[in-house]
Amino acid sequence: MRTRRHVAPLFSWLALALIMFAGAAWQSYARADQQIMIGGALDDGAVIDFQERERSPFLGDRPFRWSLPSAQLRFWNPAGPSVLTLTMIAPALAGFQQHLALHTSASTLGDVLVASEQRRYQLLVPPTQPAGDLLIQLTSEQFPGDTRRELGLVFTAASLARLPTSDGPGLLRELWLMPLLPITLLLSSLIARNLRGLSGQWRNSAAVIAPLLIMGVLAIGNLLFASMGLLLAEYALGITLIIGAVQGLCWQLRRYPQLRPATDQLAQRWMLLAFLLGLALTFTPSMRADGVGYYVYLRSLAIDGDLHFDNEFDVLWSAYRPGDVETMATGYLANPWAVGPAIWWAPGFGLAHAFVLASQAFGAPWQANGYDQPYIVMISLTSALAGLATMLVCYRICRRWLAPPIATLAVISLVFGSNLLYYMMRWGSYAHALAAMLASLFVLAWLQLEERPTLRNWLLVGLAAGAMLQTYWVSGLTL
Repeated sequence: MRTRRHVAPLFSWLALALIMFAGAAWQSYARADQQIMIGGALDDGAVIDFQERERSPFLGDRPFRWSLPSAQLRFWNPAGPSVLTLTMIAPALAGFQQHLALHTSASTLGDVLVASEQRRYQLLVPPTQPAGDLLIQLTSEQFPGDTRRELGLVFTAASLARLPTSDGPGLLRELWLMPLLPITLLLSSLIARNLRGLSGQWRNSAAVIAPLLIMGVLAIGNLLFASMGLLLAEYALGITLIIGAVQGLCWQLRRYPQLRPATDQLAQRWMLLAFLLGLALTFTPSMRADGVGYYVYLRSLAIDGDLHFDNEFDVLWSAYRPGDVETMATGYLANPWAVGPAIWWAPGFGLAHAFVLASQAFGAPWQANGYDQPYIVMISLTSALAGLATMLVCYRICRRWLAPPIATLAVISLVFGSNLLYYMMRWGSYAHALAAMLASLFVLAWLQLEERPTLRNWLLVGLAAGAMLQTYWVSGLTL
């Protein structure tokens, strides 16, 4: 029995080592053959400074993107010489020829004359430093056929294939230079090994089964979606880190029970801490697409003193084309987006404007024009704070039925387990985070009205409902 107890852990560690080497081999294979369907649902992060996704009957309804005159493609570094293949087209225009210059941080790849029909172009990419990403810089002339947008070329696909080489122990180098998947497998094994309620034998089994399951999911995903191999590995690492962090947090709470959110005051601190952590890790201010429609009310009234939105759309929405927004008989552009977000963002906009004016005295590069980064940061921060308010209000709702620890877990999961976090931290120029706050306020006011049907509570329900409708039209359907 004593021998078996010693052999089982040794066997599990040897099995884990083999699985990690298998993961390194799979990852090396995935790096050797990378594909991007440009315009597809999975190209985020791989295309940089491209226009929004589009489709056209001219390309057989295939998705594509226009590049900006200066754009980038991001690949995992193939760790060796490789062949870059681009599928692209330069729309025909009399007297205009489109060239594309390509280079990396280490070398110039070449200059290509792009034809006016869809073709594939291949270029040799010399080896670069094997660690980190490989960024391909794409530089082209601006296409003059669309004066509303900055356009370069139309791209539908890109791939990077590593040339076969014999330059040493590939798997060991993979483990050292890019331990993305091997670290995921190791962490998953350690997490499984430390699960509570498992005996020693089951712990050893779980420590092998967990990384095997991850490898199985990645293999199936790579078969179904050829371009997702390394992306799935990145997701697996993120999920494993989150699970490990939760496991560590539970261990700390068992060891220090005084840290548990046993009271409303401690629960609020937990929610504030979760919000600040999310803000530090994920806050990315941006202004694009529908966010422009909400923002133009505020910028046009505050800076221009009018409601003519033509200049705002020209500057802020590069994908905007004449006809996207109807022009009324008065000559004004009809704005189909709600005005409510602009009202909520107004205090932050005012702070940003005062900051920009004050900073100009110290030589700061920002202009008091409503377009520069301080304005975008402040309206995005307002939407992020609306997410925090959503947590606090939902906590008050949950506390009617649940104890503080369960209510705290519920509302933190509501934000970090849904796409609300995305609209708080990355797409703050959209109305979604504000709409979530107002919907939660409406529910709270409704519950208070059921408990005490006073005139004050009726007014609060009406105000909350009106604010919902004013901020996001779709909220009207929830009433």
